Amino acid sequence: MKPPVINPEASYTFFDYFKLVAEVEDILAYFGYSFQVRDCTLPHHTVPFPGLTNLKARLVASLPYVSLTSETARREFLIAPVLMEVIQYTQVKIKVEFPIEVNAQLKGTFDYYLQAQNSMLVIEAKQGDLQKGFTFSSNYFF
Repeated sequence: MKPPVINPEASYTFFDYFKLVAEVEDILAYFGYSFQVRDCTLPHHTVPFPGLTNLKARLVASLPYVSLTSETARREFLIAPVLMEVIQYTQVKIKVEFPIEVNAQLKGTFDYYLQAQNSMLVIEAKQGDLQKGFTFSSNYFF
């Protein structure tokens, strides 16, 4: 019999899951979930974003000079500027370093938490493992 991937007596933060030597599928199965890799069609809006062209130009011009090897660097130089543009157009409130505790085995701090009236978006500037970063982020788009 295979031992459980999660110790039911231990306390885990979101970051602790990245240190586990376990398949994503096994961790999700422990909590009664699964996932599929497939195309995802996100909502499209035709609202003009005039600041987007300027933001893109600034990022393209600046990024060759920025080391993006840490989570903090990705948060500050990639994600935060984009979120400032999102705030301009949506007027949605953003919470930075938002703590959450579902239970002792699932707790931590979201890098960015945006909540609209009927939906939310959680953004994490994860380490280099994109599969785990996408899997463990709760992405609901508004």
